[in-house]
Amino acid sequence: MRLLEAGEVAGLRGYKQCPSADGTVEIGHDVVTARRGQRPATRAVAAMVAQAGADRRISRLGAETTADNLASRRVLEKNGFLRVGTRTDPEEGPLIL
Repeated sequence: MRLLEAGEVAGLRGYKQCPSADGTVEIGHDVVTARRGQRPATRAVAAMVAQAGADRRISRLGAETTADNLASRRVLEKNGFLRVGTRTDPEEGPLIL
């Protein structure tokens, strides 16, 4: 789903897949370079958290970010996400869950 700010596309946000049988869904977001630091990601993640809270199929939200992406980690923390582990992706390297 497009992330709009002031009538312009500021990035993308959405679920990476449909909710699993146990109600888990992973979210993702990305912001265009010109909009970084202006809080569109924080607002986008907040909107996804609210949307998930209203969806009876969803009982748990997850997200992953590269270990060196401090801005993304802060966005998730501001929206109540907690670090639960790590893994290594062959293409992206170390990830925080």
